[in-house]
Amino acid sequence: MKKIFGALADVGFCLVVYLLMQGVALFWCDRIFADHALALSVGQMLSAVVAIVVFCCSFLPSGWRTLWDVSRCRQPRRFFFFILLFTIATLAPSLWLEELAAPEISDDLEEIFKQILSTPIGWVTVGLLVPVAEEVIFRGAILGRLLWRFVPQSLPSDNIAQKKEWACLLASALIFALAHGNLAQIPHTFFMGLMMGWLYCRSRSLLPGIVLHVVNNSLVIALAMFVCEDPDASLIDLCGGSQWVEVVVVIVSMIIALPTLWGLVKSAPQGGEPEGNGK
Repeated sequence: MKKIFGALADVGFCLVVYLLMQGVALFWCDRIFADHALALSVGQMLSAVVAIVVFCCSFLPSGWRTLWDVSRCRQPRRFFFFILLFTIATLAPSLWLEELAAPEISDDLEEIFKQILSTPIGWVTVGLLVPVAEEVIFRGAILGRLLWRFVPQSLPSDNIAQKKEWACLLASALIFALAHGNLAQIPHTFFMGLMMGWLYCRSRSLLPGIVLHVVNNSLVIALAMFVCEDPDASLIDLCGGSQWVEVVVVIVSMIIALPTLWGLVKSAPQGGEPEGNGK
């Protein structure tokens, strides 16, 4: 019970700190910039940069090294190739599941998203900086603390340890999905959070998850903004409104994704003991 309360405190503290950073940045930017869309974009950019610096320096056991150290990977080029291919192949099925979930994005969130993506700063922020910040916070800090508490270094690598690791992965993915505050995105964000958490557990590096996250966000932005010219575009919109085209795209993507997942699992590092995340 003590571990559970400690984990809840860790998660709550990380989320509150990040929300405060966003709130302060948006508050001041809204007063500095007359253009509200620019204020939102710059505020998100600043809060993401500050979060990366603060969480890397204060919450990650290996500091900045956790961002890029892939020394556990025996075949890094093969590993990252499968990450890229898997990210591209799973985008359509994830968006399709998001459509099936049915809930509409709230008008307020939709308007905020459109305003942020109405500026080039917003594209860079959502496509690059926010993914890096979220990996540092949700995988490096939150998942790292969960693993440190529930899968200690003294625990042998057996079925019990693996079950505890997967419990931490599921919990962190759910927190990641709920933190977005958008019911329509929960299936996609939960799946992405689970994959990025698994990559972190295997490599003990944030770089694989950052690559997956950046590619995913950048593809969504590129398709929505430059293909449909609508930030709120769905998969069927991207398929020209044709359900048959949508079904074909999803099936072909799944055919590519399944063997790609097998290659990703085979090329991934075998994981390792949780780092001493006691900062």
